Amino acid sequence: RAAYPFPRESNIVVVNIGTNDAYAVLSGEGTEDGLYNGYMVFIKRLLSVHKNAALVLTNGFMDPDPLLGRAVDRAYETIKKQFPNRKIFRFIFPRDTGGANGHPTAAGQIEGGRLLAAFLAKVLPR
Repeated sequence: RAAYPFPRESNIVVVNIGTNDAYAVLSGEGTEDGLYNGYMVFIKRLLSVHKNAALVLTNGFMDPDPLLGRAVDRAYETIKKQFPNRKIFRFIFPRDTGGANGHPTAAGQIEGGRLLAAFLAKVLPR
């Protein structure tokens, strides 16, 4: 693993798991447990680096299969139990595959950003 410099503390870290993360499982090259386990390692690493940041676990937009949602839900429940004093939230973007090659539209991305900002304003104190 290459070292990555984190020059300052983040207030919020948003992790959006997406279709590329699912294709190893959907193609038969990986397993749902493998996806979950790798995701957990990544999330724990983020928590260790961003010790005071709120963490938002997301999926949606292009979610090709419910397995991504299951992996994120499972990780969210586990992480909340393991780190009860951390600000950890779950957010699901609205599905939008109307853009090029099944990607979200520009309008869909803007709406997703608006919805995420409204969610964060509601759950995080100013």
